[in-house]
Amino acid sequence: MTNTRSTARTLDQFYTSPTVARDCIDFAKAQLSRLNFDTLLEPSAGAGAFSDQLGPACLALDIDPRMPGIVRADFLKWPPPADPGRTLVIGNPPFGRAARTAVRFFNKAAEFADVIAFIVPLSFRKDSVQRQLDRRFHLLAELELPDQSFIFEGAPYSVPCCFQIWERRPEPRLPRPKTTTHADFTFCKRDEADFAVQRVGANAGRIKPVDKAGSANSHYFLRATGDATLLRLRFEKIDFDMVRNHCAGCPSISKAEVVDLYCQILADEEAFPPDPLLLQARSRHPVETKTTAAAVPLCPGNRRGHPELARHVGPLDIDRASDALWPLPIDTENVLKPAAAGGTRAGKHARSIARKADHDWQIRNGPGGLDAVGSNGHRQGGSARADKRAA
Repeated sequence: MTNTRSTARTLDQFYTSPTVARDCIDFAKAQLSRLNFDTLLEPSAGAGAFSDQLGPACLALDIDPRMPGIVRADFLKWPPPADPGRTLVIGNPPFGRAARTAVRFFNKAAEFADVIAFIVPLSFRKDSVQRQLDRRFHLLAELELPDQSFIFEGAPYSVPCCFQIWERRPEPRLPRPKTTTHADFTFCKRDEADFAVQRVGANAGRIKPVDKAGSANSHYFLRATGDATLLRLRFEKIDFDMVRNHCAGCPSISKAEVVDLYCQILADEEAFPPDPLLLQARSRHPVETKTTAAAVPLCPGNRRGHPELARHVGPLDIDRASDALWPLPIDTENVLKPAAAGGTRAGKHARSIARKADHDWQIRNGPGGLDAVGSNGHRQGGSARADKRAA
């Protein structure tokens, strides 16, 4: 039967690259010590990427077989053997919309399998998906797959996926606590918010001023229960890449993931507590800001405190503070040197500018990047703009 585009899409016929299947099999062997099972089953074999390499001992099923030796059968309706013995179900099930079909394949396999080793969308890392899986199974190991791990209509194809190994255990898997609230902030309506976090799309996790946020369906709106500037600064430090792509479709972030990532930032602060001078600076010398962007507080006039304070100014802080802080009442190099030592382009460029300077500087974001004007009128360019402070 000719494999048309409509058939391929309808049946989710994204076949596994033989090389990737080999890597998954080797990974499973390493995690399970050996593949010593009474029954090996590939439930959606397609072109036989797994079963072909596992040999004749592996039973291969597919609703639309593409290779000889694969049994035509709908796995979701297939009656397993009465006594299959120790069983491994391995392969690449169809995902379906929002991974629903992959969940159904998993739970069907869980009726009789001892180990399930499936290629699944990254959404299987999400608690919301794992709560749908048979609780008798526990995640043993995971291997993230490279780009172009699949073949669709004869051509390499990329889908964000991983290979997960789940094993049956006597005790049920306890669901992870689902926390969607935190004492430092509340999810609120737009007109009550201090800032917004994009919820879906390629830029999920982007922090925005409330007036720049789009639809309420695509954004979370947050109100601080304490210091709004400090809360936003913490949110700016969150790496949302850790979770936003945990899906095969449109990137998204759940409230529970927002809370969890924020808690990780707090844990980092506990491991590396801020210098007391930083806290004193924020409370005693509020910084006048031009926008709602978070600021890194400084201590105007307290020259002794700045070298210690500078230790807590990282490269991201430079980018964020540059739009809000001016003038800098101290030698620019003392503030920017820690970031330059960290090897960032912005920090290195800023330190180079500071060394050439013979006057104080102002730092602001500009369309041309990092510009500096010294007393000799020389201008440097880069990722922010620094103008000589008026005498």
